Order: sequence, then structure tokens, then C-alpha cells
Amino acid sequence: MRVQKSIEAYVPANKIWPFFVEPQKIMQWCITFKKFEYTSDQHSGVGTPLYIEEQAGGPLMKMRFKIIEWKENEMVTLRMVSGPMMKSYEQSWKLETTPTGSRINFREDIEFSLWGHWKAVRFN
Repeated sequence: MRVQKSIEAYVPANKIWPFFVEPQKIMQWCITFKKFEYTSDQHSGVGTPLYIEEQAGGPLMKMRFKIIEWKENEMVTLRMVSGPMMKSYEQSWKLETTPTGSRINFREDIEFSLWGHWKAVRFN
């Protein structure tokens, strides 16, 4: 299953970036996350390990992720390395500079281990 959403913000990308990488700020906008923690001294770049608890309409899921893509002030992609119910799970948050500020692009790809791979669903 794929979920995608883009929004326009009248704010420069460097002001939005902390909301992609600082746990307290992530918790302000990602309402399904109940916990977001770095699990090592590394808090940036590819390979950074994370622990996330997420509840999105079902049971609380406790998952471990690694950052697989990182471009400062541009994008971060998380890949689940362990957790329940899903065969694979990635989230990508990207910023684009626009003439009036920024475009925030969110993408989530999930393959459920219990129900097989769902077809892509897009929200624009």
C-alpha cells in the first residue's frame, strides 16, 4: 500500500527541517506516532537507528527503523528493520523549495505480512 500527500507551506525548508529530525517536533505533527527516539548517539545521516511506537487505528506497533536516505534540509527516509504485522514499511519526508516557501512531500509504503501486498492508494 502506498500513501502520498503533498502540502505547500509559506516557510523556507530550513525552518521545516527540524520537524523532520527532532523527536519533540516530529511528535507535534505526526499524530500516529506515540514515541520517536534515536537509539544511539548518531542522530543524523544514513544508518541512524530509531525506535518508533505508532498507533494508526489498530494496535500499538513497536518498531525499529534505520534511516536509509538523508539529505540535510531536503529529505529523510526511514525503513523498518523489525516490527509486527508488516513485511516492509518505509516512510519518506521530502522538502522542495518553491517561490513562496516549501512543498512537503510525504510517502509511506507498507507491505503487510498478514494480507499480502496491497495495491497503491494515493491521496492528493
